[in-house]
Amino acid sequence: MSPYLTEEISGISKYHEAATEKGGAIRSISVEDSILLSLEHAVKPSQNEFMIELGCGSGLRSLHLTKKHSLRLVLIDFTKASIMLSRENARNLGIPCDLVRCELKHLPFRNELFDIVWAEGTHEHTTQKDLPLAFGESRRIAKFGARLLIFVPNVFNPIYRVEWFVKDKFHLAELYENPLTRSELEYWISHSRFTVTGGEGLEVFYTLFSYSLFDLREVPPVIRPLYRIKRFITQSFYGREGFSSQFIRSLRKLDRNHLPRNLLGHEIGVVAVAN
Repeated sequence: MSPYLTEEISGISKYHEAATEKGGAIRSISVEDSILLSLEHAVKPSQNEFMIELGCGSGLRSLHLTKKHSLRLVLIDFTKASIMLSRENARNLGIPCDLVRCELKHLPFRNELFDIVWAEGTHEHTTQKDLPLAFGESRRIAKFGARLLIFVPNVFNPIYRVEWFVKDKFHLAELYENPLTRSELEYWISHSRFTVTGGEGLEVFYTLFSYSLFDLREVPPVIRPLYRIKRFITQSFYGREGFSSQFIRSLRKLDRNHLPRNLLGHEIGVVAVAN
């Protein structure tokens, strides 16, 4: 057991067990990734600082930042598949880290341990009654002055609204989801003894530029047409030649620099400092 842990992990909730991660390990991430850029800008990491990602998924952004800034890293997630995926990515990239399977509401770490605490697309999967525990635990493990960044899906984003409506109507959701507005996110963060210092927002159409290129046969037929569009745009965005690539990259630059991403961005983030 890691020396940072306080207890063994147990009691993973049933709805957590429903979450799955498909596909093999990914070995790299674009330096243009908006979440990665926002994370680095928000937490301003320094050498040897201790960082934890809550709900790591593939762990790629944290692994990238760890390698770039010589950080110490802990990755947690409540799914076995995500932990295995992050472990494989860390091994492939040659980056040491600790991986722990646990829930947000019960973090098995000592008090005031981490310099950087961050999460993307994690806290909205917490039930309403568990939100105080989840945010309280984030503060408990953070040192005084630690930097926090939390991203959640933006309920005002048009593409998110469409996907949320379709998934709800056709019962496609794989995991419990309780969307939070920016004001709600700020409320829970500030009431957990953090001082909110700013906000981050992804592009309004971020999801079109960052779609995972997995097998479309895994996408439910009712939303497959939308995902075909997302797949085409993502492939074009990461292409280096041709008119479609240049056009879509120009649209993404317009989106990031001129559209109201702090209001309508695909995800909204809150930056805070532990007090």
